[in-house]
Amino acid sequence: MKKIVLSAIALALLGAGCITANAQEKTKEQLKAEAAAQKALKKEFAGYMKVAKKNSQSDPATGVKPNVPVALDAIKKAEAMSLSKDNAEFYLLAGQVETVAFQEAAQASDYPGYAAAAQAGFNYFSKAYDLSLNDKKLNKFTAPAQKGALDIYSQTSGLAMIGNVFYQTKEYDKCLAAFRTAKTAFNIPVIASQRSNPISETTIIAQYAADSTINNLSLNCFSVAQYMLNDTTEAIKELIFLKDRVTDETTTNQVLQALALDYYALDDTVKFEATLKEGVKRLPSEPWYITNLINLYIGRNDLNAASEFLDKAIASDPNNADLIRTKGLLLEQQEKIEEALTFYEKALALDPSSATVNSAMGRYYYNRAQNIEDEYYNKKKFEEGDRQATVMYEKALPYYEAAFSFDSERKDKGIGIALRQLYGRRIAKVGKTSAEGKELTAKRQEVCAAYELEQ
Repeated sequence: MKKIVLSAIALALLGAGCITANAQEKTKEQLKAEAAAQKALKKEFAGYMKVAKKNSQSDPATGVKPNVPVALDAIKKAEAMSLSKDNAEFYLLAGQVETVAFQEAAQASDYPGYAAAAQAGFNYFSKAYDLSLNDKKLNKFTAPAQKGALDIYSQTSGLAMIGNVFYQTKEYDKCLAAFRTAKTAFNIPVIASQRSNPISETTIIAQYAADSTINNLSLNCFSVAQYMLNDTTEAIKELIFLKDRVTDETTTNQVLQALALDYYALDDTVKFEATLKEGVKRLPSEPWYITNLINLYIGRNDLNAASEFLDKAIASDPNNADLIRTKGLLLEQQEKIEEALTFYEKALALDPSSATVNSAMGRYYYNRAQNIEDEYYNKKKFEEGDRQATVMYEKALPYYEAAFSFDSERKDKGIGIALRQLYGRRIAKVGKTSAEGKELTAKRQEVCAAYELEQ
């Protein structure tokens, strides 16, 4: 039974195959009609090519000038036809037409037209070049395609000006795409093939570094992605591309700092930390990276790691008051009080007009006072606790007053909070109506107003 069924199916399939074969047979009339249609298409395509070529040329002798709109229209119509696909001759002519359009737009200061035509022309020449390499019959198109691409490349500063145009017209997506093409355009085959001796990208980058062409292009990419498109992820891609290709320390520093801050904005602390460490390694004289690493570790309460990097920083810059102040802060957090004071005093000697250093000294004595209060009050020795704490509060006051005078931008609200408390303690002791009390009240009001604190 199974064999009969299978035979029936086989017969059915064979029958279907025969029917399909018969349906595919064409009459002579149909073949003739198709040939005529194909001939007509070729004629139409050739007509568009002829119109494009004629209207993209000029003749100074007769005063004939290119009719760019007509030539471009013919190119677009030809491109819409299947005969344009993989047609090196078409792409070469299209590139030449776009070159004329690009030159006319430049003369007319038509910048959007300039950018569009330059980009299209370069793309057409690149396609013509690629196709000409795959067929010996098309070799005649290789040299003109190379020349056409190089002309546009040279006249647009390596295609960078195309990105600049889109930046000015606020077409930021197109701007970013154009800059990305420009920064590696020297490696596009139609341009790379014109170098007599093939060389590596590293060598090319080094050659360009003299006028910072590649660096500036990549930084432009970063700028567009970061600020115009508000896309940190895209900006990071550009910075990663650039960070290992720059050759000067200034740009390296700019790139690595931007990259670190972008990782921080994305809350990617792993890559933030890795980038900071890379900055320390590559730019050991730049304190920004090691300072941020120290702050990162302090924020994590990883005091050992913070101490390690802080000691390295101080070793390389022993007279940096901020680093030494931070070392004091770290020691204070580790409850190494006397050592902390030594570093605070050294920082103050190095930079006596620093608001942060004076504030650190004031905070040191203020915290000592509060610790004394806690210790004696727990023992119910209130008078003794108050007496000893007052000594520390009095030591803290002049440092905080100095910090207040140096903190002209009113960045450290902690200074104001401490002074409000210290002035309040004194006023309570001398009386608000006394001459000293009135003077202290005026100072307290000034401080509260400066830091927008409640009286």
